[in-house]
Amino acid sequence: MPRVLCKQSVHNDIPDGIVLADPEFLDFKTIDILIGADKFWDLLNDGKFRLKTGPYLQSTKLGWIISGPIYNSHSSGGIQCNFTQSIDRQLRQFWELEELPRASDTRTDEERACEDHFVNTTTRNSDGRFCVRIPMKKPATTLGDTYFQAERRFLALEKRLQRSPQHKALYSDFLHEYERLGHMTRVNDYAYPNYFLTHHGVFREHSTSTRLRVVFEANQPSSTGVSINDLQMVGSPVQGDLFSILLRFRQHKYVACADIEKMYRQCLVAEDQRDLQLILWRDDPSLPLGVYRLNTITYGMASSCLKQLAAECNDPDVQRVINEHFYVDDMIVGLDDKEQLIRLCKNTAATLQSGCFPLRKWIFNFDNEDASFSETSKQLSLGENAQSKTLGLGWFNSADELHFSTQVKGDDEVITKRTILSKTSQIFDALGFLSPVIISAKILLQKLWLLKLDWNNAVPSDIARLWSRFVTSLSSLGRIRIPRCSMGSRRVF
Repeated sequence: MPRVLCKQSVHNDIPDGIVLADPEFLDFKTIDILIGADKFWDLLNDGKFRLKTGPYLQSTKLGWIISGPIYNSHSSGGIQCNFTQSIDRQLRQFWELEELPRASDTRTDEERACEDHFVNTTTRNSDGRFCVRIPMKKPATTLGDTYFQAERRFLALEKRLQRSPQHKALYSDFLHEYERLGHMTRVNDYAYPNYFLTHHGVFREHSTSTRLRVVFEANQPSSTGVSINDLQMVGSPVQGDLFSILLRFRQHKYVACADIEKMYRQCLVAEDQRDLQLILWRDDPSLPLGVYRLNTITYGMASSCLKQLAAECNDPDVQRVINEHFYVDDMIVGLDDKEQLIRLCKNTAATLQSGCFPLRKWIFNFDNEDASFSETSKQLSLGENAQSKTLGLGWFNSADELHFSTQVKGDDEVITKRTILSKTSQIFDALGFLSPVIISAKILLQKLWLLKLDWNNAVPSDIARLWSRFVTSLSSLGRIRIPRCSMGSRRVF
């Protein structure tokens, strides 16, 4: 406490002779005691007056306390929350990769309701494009105001972009394309209930297509304390696990990979729900703020649309590819016959195109001159967000070898529990090639948990030395090459 950074002027505004119950109220500190509502009013005395800087001074039996509004825009709460959430997600994925695949769990009532909602409400337009309804478990009228929070977040984003012309240009280009493709529309009016999504940019230095991607956030609470994410049902996973997909990837003589272009933006949201996806944007601070309505889904249901395409397809081989050989938007498929594989890829591409899911960035481990696959790539990064990982798995198609790409920076001035956890959780080794190496990081994490250190405190010197040695060793893993195919000539489909 406190949640916001208070200016020193608040302290200077306190009259002489006032003895505060907490003289260090400006500092971030842990809570000493919780006072129940039944006791709070018994502690209050009669004295109360307002300071020039905004808050009130209230006399209590414990001394004077400060309470009320502080007009200050500097807040660290959101940043801390996002960072912790990111590490939590990375760590969860790290442990999931280290586990053997388990049988599918029984679906919950909410997951069944979500699937029924999709089946009963999803339609396709004249072009074959899917139109879905957001699966709400509570009415959207539960939402409060989100405009002012979105405005504050956007103005802060705008200031950051002004300091980086390169990022500003990429950000503008991304949203200009968004509007040009019809994925968002500028509006002068919008209905109630509505929800303004905040947004930020993710810079991807090594991306071959989109160097900056704008991420829309649906977890910001409205004035009622509820976000749009809180109101949505969560369905069960509909795609295969990455471990099984990569095992099949190593079983065939010939393999092909591709990804669906802008997969999540190929599905429309029902028109009467689009005001639950509003954003603020302008190209220049001198212009008035514009309100834009997102017309396509920003998260969630694209994979379900792929499943529906598979269910409507009459080709069992194409059905199998869509159901079992996709990880998010990446298709990874193989056969032991080259011509059969090319034919399968064409049929799969045609089926996906009928639902407005175009495949691109084709990669083969053999020379393929077929004009149907004109947009090609040279190598593949395996796994979600692979370009931002400390250690990621890749595939060189020309040599047909797997390799590990390293992006290791061991120049941290202070090594903390947060540093070690963050970088360890970014190691991507779904097939377990590096288990003898990764075990060292696991042992360090175990020691840190036993020491019960705070997140941002420096670790003991002996652990810091072990960590530095581990980080240095990761750079040498980039020289490792592993044959992609491990099964000879047997076909396993």
